[in-house]
Amino acid sequence: MSAHPELAARSPRRLTTAGVLLLGCILAAAVAAGIGFATGSRSGEAAASLRAAIVDQLALTSPDQPFIDEATATLKQAGYAVDYYPSDQVTVDFYRDLPTRGYGLILVRAHSGFALKDASSLAQEVRGQGETFVFTSEPYSEDKYLQDQRDRRLSVAFYFDLSGVNVDLDAMTQAYKSLPRYFGIKPGFIASSSRGKFDKTTVILMGCNGLASNALAKAFAAKGAQAVVGWDDLVSAQHTDAATERLLTHLVAEGAPVEQAVASTMAEVGPDPAYGGKLLVYRPGPGGRNVGLLAGAGATLAAALLVGAGAVWYVRRRFRV
Repeated sequence: MSAHPELAARSPRRLTTAGVLLLGCILAAAVAAGIGFATGSRSGEAAASLRAAIVDQLALTSPDQPFIDEATATLKQAGYAVDYYPSDQVTVDFYRDLPTRGYGLILVRAHSGFALKDASSLAQEVRGQGETFVFTSEPYSEDKYLQDQRDRRLSVAFYFDLSGVNVDLDAMTQAYKSLPRYFGIKPGFIASSSRGKFDKTTVILMGCNGLASNALAKAFAAKGAQAVVGWDDLVSAQHTDAATERLLTHLVAEGAPVEQAVASTMAEVGPDPAYGGKLLVYRPGPGGRNVGLLAGAGATLAAALLVGAGAVWYVRRRFRV
């Protein structure tokens, strides 16, 4: 391709329970990036379809079968038919066709990153100035989806463990060349490259920074989503799984409106204890809006922007899902 592909990097973190788990950690290296997911409710704003999907890209590095089992049971008890998509099925074309599959509720458990549209100073905490992207598990290739790459609707995403590493451009470049790379899905892809329309779908973004900006939420809303739930900052895999279990209970088992379900969830589990991420709700409408349901500052992050080879590298020194 003649144009430089956009780059997005994400770093795993080790978590010990009975063993060592890799948590997806954010490292975004992109000029801009994007993401999207969905879930649905049986309240007065009920989804048109009692079909649900669990999209488990995060299983690539942080599998959590107890969460999948619990979420599936909760949804089935509420009358939903549930389809589970393991990591190896989460491809670019999966997201392309997702609106056509008729789900009223789509739960996307996936790594995501937050990247800038423009370069800014080093060691600056960056929030709300760019787009969130969501990982696929499809290995990156320069020879696939050429138009989407030229139109900057896809990014190049990779996992990079920066624990104890002095990050510089050389280290990032070496990681980009040597580590497995995947396609990342940006808001422009959801808005312009996906097929069909969602029908009163509620979108839940389980990864970091899903609602740090409105870009991804707006893309899903443009495709027919009635609400988007997501984190405004970093969140660990453990915390997002625990919060989503509670959210599903309130949303589909109790039939609460999405704002009430999120408020109840946050009252029970709180923001991420290490990184400060909080759940928000985005509602499409004139101008769109983010409805914050819990006050408080998010975690302070050290960030670096490294510019080179036609790409803006954005690195968070604390990373999560």
